[in-house]
Amino acid sequence: MDGGEAAERTRQPEDLDRLFLELASAEDVDGVVDLYEPGAVPAFPPGRRSAGRQAIREVYVDLLASRPRLSGMIRPVSRSGDIAITSTVRAGNATVEVAGRHTEDQRARHAKG
Repeated sequence: MDGGEAAERTRQPEDLDRLFLELASAEDVDGVVDLYEPGAVPAFPPGRRSAGRQAIREVYVDLLASRPRLSGMIRPVSRSGDIAITSTVRAGNATVEVAGRHTEDQRARHAKG
């Protein structure tokens, strides 16, 4: 996916974890990176912060090169106003993501990267 396609497909927070697993399983690094806001700072890999799209991309290039079998139980979304918390429980770990609602203008800016 490119040009914001993954972000466009995540209209609801419930889409995030499902789409991440789909893209990662397909080894689609660009699609996975596209799920993140341009200024995102994931705490991944454990013990490290990956600030900015290039650092996030490098993390996923390395991770997906090992062809991991990613699966998990996607937990129900927790919402408060325009903020949502998503999570997936996997064998030995879990993920937690914070997602915010976008306006059409914000979606367009994100798609341009």
